[in-house]
Amino acid sequence: HEHPFGDLVVVQLGGELQLQRADGASIPVLLSVRSIRGSGRAARQHLLVVRDVSDIRLTQERLEHLGTHDPLTDLPNRSFLSESLIRVIRSCERHRHKAAVLFVDIDHFKDINETHGHATGDELLRHIADRLRTNLRAEDMISRFGGDEFVIVLGTIKDSDQVVDVARRTLFAIREPVSIGPIRIRPSATIGAALYPESGTTAEDLLKNADAAMYAAKRSERGSYRFHDPAMNDAVHVRVAVQDRVRRGVRSGEFELFWQPIVQVDSGRIVGAEALLRWRRGGQLLSPDAFLPQVDGSHVMNEIGAWVIETTAETLALHDDVLPSSFQVSVNVSSIEISQQEFVDSVLRTERNHALEPSRICIEVTETALVRDFELARRVIAALRAEGAEVHLDDFGVGYSSLQYLREFGVDYVKLDRSFVADVTASDRAQALVRGFVDLAHGLGLGTVIEGVETAEQVEFLRTIGCELMQGYHLGRPVPVEEFLAAYREHERSASPSP
Repeated sequence: HEHPFGDLVVVQLGGELQLQRADGASIPVLLSVRSIRGSGRAARQHLLVVRDVSDIRLTQERLEHLGTHDPLTDLPNRSFLSESLIRVIRSCERHRHKAAVLFVDIDHFKDINETHGHATGDELLRHIADRLRTNLRAEDMISRFGGDEFVIVLGTIKDSDQVVDVARRTLFAIREPVSIGPIRIRPSATIGAALYPESGTTAEDLLKNADAAMYAAKRSERGSYRFHDPAMNDAVHVRVAVQDRVRRGVRSGEFELFWQPIVQVDSGRIVGAEALLRWRRGGQLLSPDAFLPQVDGSHVMNEIGAWVIETTAETLALHDDVLPSSFQVSVNVSSIEISQQEFVDSVLRTERNHALEPSRICIEVTETALVRDFELARRVIAALRAEGAEVHLDDFGVGYSSLQYLREFGVDYVKLDRSFVADVTASDRAQALVRGFVDLAHGLGLGTVIEGVETAEQVEFLRTIGCELMQGYHLGRPVPVEEFLAAYREHERSASPSP
């Protein structure tokens, strides 16, 4: 802008730009430049006015954020959810993807407010929001829909099993106790799920049907989840029925442990066993493959896991006259057990109750279980090892097989899956692979266990490459504990030198 004043002209320029401070930080400023020009338009003087507008911009950003986010939990609000869900649906239409909407309602939240006050209720909602954030992928979205209701949008899914996994993990995360001052609350939630396109092709329909599924779940069993689609509900009902039968079976003594020997490669001595679950039901002996897929990820796994560790400790203590103090039993632990806050304390307390050293029970975990919550798994492993317990990484080679996990989890031993040993005596490539695995593990300071050993030739090969431990049908099949102990006594007698 030009402003004439007699024989002078003031030329004014202005605008917003970013300035860099001496410390490297950028700040938004409003810059006003006045140039005073005389005859011939020659500049006589310049006046620069710089105004820091950081506070103004920050206030604007906060107002914009408040327009799309819930002020209590800082989660996206209902308006932001609707817009985002529309974008997800459009993306699914273009790329032929599936998506899912989960409607999460906190059970008995009104009672919490009335009993402990609204401030406690608000704090509980903030805790739950934080748990939901850490429970999902970066590409998924969580929204506070209103009151005690949250909505989860899974932007891309493969199938309904993935939704089941998210629903179970969400319910489990919410169920963890919350301490708010002197008050300890164990919340729970109920979830309804609607899938795109099976349960709707619009944002409105998906939200409505997920909400309807949630209320249907509340009518049947609070603390559960339910699909809007009837066919999916049938599959869910089957899983729930199996879980109920397994839970009753654990409590009524239908389960037992079989032990399979773990053998030292160089000496051939039995130095431990792996505890394997069996279910005697209706005159049949069922292996875990018959029921664990329906139970995995549910809280029934916690009951099974606690029973396995308790029974293992009790058995070791009962037969301390037969088994040496160095004899170790490995138990398999699921991801849902590891994620329990008191898992480590529970294992150690069980061993102390039976006067056992922590090293007597070895915890076996799979890569898949560990990577679900990398940091938590690392803390659990470190806590167990700090108390003298051993941790083995099971089924290496069938999951992520990342060298990073081998290095950072800090386990004691790594077990190579049986599939790698099957052709080891007939294939140079298989031999090179197993040898490379053992060398890699040793280079990282880890011991090795090879599963699936079924021939004397395989044993001899493992001996030549320096593997420490092995197990498989050639060395001993899983059998009831009493049968195992009888075989162990005979094995020790034959292995002992004659007087």
